Amino acid sequence: MDSSTKKVIENKVFFQTITDTLSDKASVSFIVKGRSMMPFLHDQETEVFCKKKNRYQVNDICLFNIKDQYFLHRLIKIKGDQYFFRGDHLYTYEIVGEDQILAYVYQFQHKDKMIITKNWVYRFKVFITLKFKAIKMFLRHIYRGVIHGRQ
Repeated sequence: MDSSTKKVIENKVFFQTITDTLSDKASVSFIVKGRSMMPFLHDQETEVFCKKKNRYQVNDICLFNIKDQYFLHRLIKIKGDQYFFRGDHLYTYEIVGEDQILAYVYQFQHKDKMIITKNWVYRFKVFITLKFKAIKMFLRHIYRGVIHGRQ
């Protein structure tokens, strides 16, 4: 993004504009802030394109709201009317209701490359990344149990 076109907007105003635009069934795009979705979305480098969806699916990256805080994380599980989200680079998760989900990322652009999230190559990379992360979390859990004497 060219610095001459950069405009800083207060978070509350920014997300209210996004919410209003999505309510009108339009799509929105914005530059990602934060590192929780690495390696796929990069702080200040990735532009995401979001829109509403009738039914969200596991592995969708969704924009959601918890007590006036906005998150862009991956849907990892649906249990009844609860949706479980986690950042690709995080170990903690959030649980929200469907009414808190604003939209999902249908494509994103990073370093002049547009990625369509329905593309099978992208989905395969997500699958591999999340499987590796699950193994890493399992090993981390075992390691912490052994170190702290909890076997």
